[in-house]
Amino acid sequence: MKRSIYFLFVLFVSIACQKEPPPKPIAKFEAVFVSADVSGATYSFKNTSQNATTYSWAFGDGGKSADHSPLYKFKQNGSYEITLDVTGDGGTDTYKTVINIINIPVKPVARFEPIFVVVDRTGATYSFKNTTQNASSYNWSFGDGGSSSDASPVYKYKQNGVYDVVLTAKGDGGTDTFKQTVRISNIPTTGNFMFWTRIGDMGNITINVAGSQAGIITVYQTSSDSPLCNAQGFVTLTLPEGTYSYTAKSQGLFPLNWSGTFQVINGTCRTLQLTR
Repeated sequence: MKRSIYFLFVLFVSIACQKEPPPKPIAKFEAVFVSADVSGATYSFKNTSQNATTYSWAFGDGGKSADHSPLYKFKQNGSYEITLDVTGDGGTDTYKTVINIINIPVKPVARFEPIFVVVDRTGATYSFKNTTQNASSYNWSFGDGGSSSDASPVYKYKQNGVYDVVLTAKGDGGTDTFKQTVRISNIPTTGNFMFWTRIGDMGNITINVAGSQAGIITVYQTSSDSPLCNAQGFVTLTLPEGTYSYTAKSQGLFPLNWSGTFQVINGTCRTLQLTR
């Protein structure tokens, strides 16, 4: 009987002296947005883990940390799986969550395409198709002193030449500049002027412009229509735009004489009929 009581006493003391196992860690955290600029988006990771003594963070972009509650900057927009591994006396635990970052300002990429629209005696018109990305304001320099702040401007060049067109685009992510050369050679720099007549009984008519002989009319128009510029037998002149003086004289014993001024307009053909 005494032996049984002793055995029960020893068993009770042994059980009473055993320690409880340490509690298992519980990994947990909260991602808190702090700020964003062109260099990246910064997050604070509030660690609410329990029963842990060491921490291992993986931020989904290759970055890591062993801090308790780290501050971390993501360099690019995107989706990132954040993993926290914790270790304590009771073992290990892991917690994961995904954060989506869309608020990092992206640097503008300036681009445009010059598109020819029309040319006439007053100049060559171009449309500039703006294909810039991530920008909110634009500054154009057309290489001839002209400028614009329109997104996709239409611009007229007054003279032939080679022009460097520069677009500076600005956005939340900074600025970017793109340059392209526009070569213009199709603006008319001269016009045509033709002298003609329906007089057929006075022989040839000599045309003088600014005191020098410019040509001789050797035919006369027989139809009711007016002749076209450069018609054979009449005098067609190609000259820079301006106003010119002329004289004209027919053949014969009693010649006819004409004098006056005429105007040349670039890119056009004008005519003057010599009458009696």
